[in-house]
Amino acid sequence: MAVRETEEFAEYLRGLKERSGHSYGTLARRLHTSTSTLHRYCNGAAVPARYAPVERLARLCGASPEELLELHRRWLRADAMRGRMESERQTPPAGAAPDRGPEPAPVPEPDAPESAPEPASGAGASDPAPETRSEPASPPDPGASTTEPAPPASAPSRWRRRRLWPVAAVLVVALVLAVTAVLQAAPGRSDRGRPSAAGGAAPPGAAASPSATASPSASSSASPSTSASPSASDGKGGRGGGPGPSASRGPGGGQRESPHGDAPGAAPLSWTARSHVWRHGCDHRYLIDLPPSRVPPPPIEQDAAGWARSLGAVHGGETIVEATVHGTGRTPVVVEAVHVRVAARRTPLARSSFEMNNGCGGSLSPAAFSVDLDAPRPLVKPMDGYDGDAGKALPAVRLPYRVTADDPLALRIEARTEGCDCDWYVEVEWSSGNDSGTLRVDDGGRPFRTSAAKGRPAYGWSVENGVWAGG
Repeated sequence: MAVRETEEFAEYLRGLKERSGHSYGTLARRLHTSTSTLHRYCNGAAVPARYAPVERLARLCGASPEELLELHRRWLRADAMRGRMESERQTPPAGAAPDRGPEPAPVPEPDAPESAPEPASGAGASDPAPETRSEPASPPDPGASTTEPAPPASAPSRWRRRRLWPVAAVLVVALVLAVTAVLQAAPGRSDRGRPSAAGGAAPPGAAASPSATASPSASSSASPSTSASPSASDGKGGRGGGPGPSASRGPGGGQRESPHGDAPGAAPLSWTARSHVWRHGCDHRYLIDLPPSRVPPPPIEQDAAGWARSLGAVHGGETIVEATVHGTGRTPVVVEAVHVRVAARRTPLARSSFEMNNGCGGSLSPAAFSVDLDAPRPLVKPMDGYDGDAGKALPAVRLPYRVTADDPLALRIEARTEGCDCDWYVEVEWSSGNDSGTLRVDDGGRPFRTSAAKGRPAYGWSVENGVWAGG
């Protein structure tokens, strides 16, 4: 059963579609998606994991800038409600025993070793045990059940099972030790632990996540097949100001973020973030350490995360991050300020630049926060947007801002550099009553990464010839 936020979002989207006069089939072909998917969005059966497909659908239906803003607000509320519902379904109620499936059938306890006689030396395997006797069977009871329990295993078979247990245990221990030795001897592994997102060292016994091979300060000459760029995956949700687990990815490189579990002193906020946002939906650059002949055609924006991750691509010159912050409790939380902290600066990557645009452009520039990563102390400045069709400005969010579970804060941060290969993340200062703190927004537990692209060989996709041209 759809909740109120989902119904309001679907009703508004359905109204735009019906007003346009376009059929579901026409819209599906122009959006490169299926008719059933659009049906589910407009009927409230599903909420898109990302806003970009919704915005493109609304634009095809002729939505005005005011209608786009209202649709975005309703999508944020429906998306936040879906995330909370998924978290509640995955979390068992307090005091409930975990579901362990059906209990296995009880196994008879083997007799003590002294109760099983040792077989005589030289006796054949088929020789009966000399002390094994059976009492004469009594006449069956006419009123008793005809189903009899299986006879217990013979003493020699129990003896063999008990003697095999120590052998199996020794084999398991030897296998574990061999695997551990191989992993510790692998190239590039250090006994000092891998670097964490904050620059510290993780304990040697800590379990490494799948993204542990992608250090933010990895060498620029690393092959895409051996390490993934920290910026090649969208960020994910978290709470308590610390890095969170990796995001689960949906079709087309999208994602649904997994919120952190509650922790003592955790911030009363949760967040989601994505970094593969293109200006006007089509204008972006990636730095890739591959020749043009080995780089596939540019994807659409919604597939950019997976495309960039497979090539080890790094954002070139600019990274646009869209983050949503909302409260997790009944008490309102005030976002006091937003900062960008540069964690590391290195020499720009010596890679070729690949342009994602194909002559695109737009008359709508959304409001955002702009930051220069090259500044000694990067300052986040609110920048008003502009709607060229309506001829009016779109004011940026002014802080402080009151955040609740039903009224999230949408942030768009445009970070640029012309002189460094920078690792950076966002810090959100918050207060709630007598509590206050700083929430860290990053790229799945790692800093975002942006490298200057000035002076690098630039390639653009030639639609006519189907190759990368330029250089």
